[in-house]
Amino acid sequence: MKYLLISYILLYNLSTDPKLFEGELVYKIKYSGTMELGDKVFDFGGDEMKERSNFFDTIKIQVKGVNHIKYINKRTPEEKIFIDAEKKVYSVLSNNELMIDDLSYLNLYQRENNYFGEIVAIQIKDTLYKNYDGISKHLVVKRTSGTEVFIFNQALPKLESGRFIIANEDIQILPEQIDSIIQNSIILYYESHLSNMNLSTEIELIKLNNYTIQPSKFEIPKYKENRKNKKFNKISKRFKLYHIIKV
Repeated sequence: MKYLLISYILLYNLSTDPKLFEGELVYKIKYSGTMELGDKVFDFGGDEMKERSNFFDTIKIQVKGVNHIKYINKRTPEEKIFIDAEKKVYSVLSNNELMIDDLSYLNLYQRENNYFGEIVAIQIKDTLYKNYDGISKHLVVKRTSGTEVFIFNQALPKLESGRFIIANEDIQILPEQIDSIIQNSIILYYESHLSNMNLSTEIELIKLNNYTIQPSKFEIPKYKENRKNKKFNKISKRFKLYHIIKV
């Protein structure tokens, strides 16, 4: 893929510590599969799916240490700031509101990603993937409710965090059998097949830019609770909603 080769050569620069990654990762997402809803067949890769407000096909992740920021290109764009020490995700919403997700609730911060059921078998082999230097690893994990594929290259700088940052923040802990193989590597390609729903997802790294991110990027906007928020916040134990104060 010419675009990937050009992006990799131009944007990938060694950091002061070549063993740890700091910078930006951009992933392209593709959905496929169908599901019967009564007498109608819903196509996960079709136009109806793309018209949904929560649909997105690209994620940009800025990584600094164990923290990260996700930019999700939904119809209403969303920015999610994950602060590891606080075990919280701050989502900056397009309607000038701030949603705080407290992952300490029910210990979601440590919840293992078992969405596809128990692990049945693991297969790993060497592969040449795209235009990345050296040998990459191709890991296939067969589970009771589906299959996952991970491709990574251990010659690239590692993530400081062992969390599976592609996934939603409340399911970022991989089972030990997988985590011990990947060892904080940047995921170049991820594929999942959910057998009971005939749903497949492909996530491909299309841009890798290693650079220093300023700590100010992780500053949380100033916020306050208004009358609308109070009712929601009184009921919700995990999520809190606030109005962003424009400075």
